[in-house]
Amino acid sequence: MDIAYQVIGDGAHDLVVLPSALISIDAIAAEPSMNRFHLRLASFCRVIRFDHRGTGLSSRVQSIDVIGPQFWAEDAIAVMDAVGCPTATIFVSGWASMNGLVLAANYPDRVNGLVIVNGFARFLWVEEILRIEALVGGGMGYVSGYCVLCCGAACLGLRVRGGRSVWECLEHVVAHRV
Repeated sequence: MDIAYQVIGDGAHDLVVLPSALISIDAIAAEPSMNRFHLRLASFCRVIRFDHRGTGLSSRVQSIDVIGPQFWAEDAIAVMDAVGCPTATIFVSGWASMNGLVLAANYPDRVNGLVIVNGFARFLWVEEILRIEALVGGGMGYVSGYCVLCCGAACLGLRVRGGRSVWECLEHVVAHRV
């Protein structure tokens, strides 16, 4: 199994960007806003990005029995090993949030921090979401423990609790094991 990956930037701290299934690593440079985002990340850390097995430039899978969050977490660890990254902050957004949660839960010794943007833990509505949204400040952003949660407009650079911008929060989580 070959997992395609790229490393950009040369900062002192590593940030593993977990992929979504929507854009392959070879297409990021062609999408201006995504390219700017990754270059900004690379301005303060070493960004490690990859395509999960069965997607993009990575090897195809022979069976659907080897895809899913557990296997995608293994892909992230394999890439970290390949680039000499013993620990990293994990960045994940959207539908791939579950993959970040599985990675952090199964490999806590490899994960310094977890940054989830516009994430969710399930695809279907439940009443519990109202209570969670209240805890994260109505979706504007919240920093707690080693996890940064930010949703919607907060990710565009607005201030979150404590007066920090999302970029400041992200840089802090990447630079420190919180």
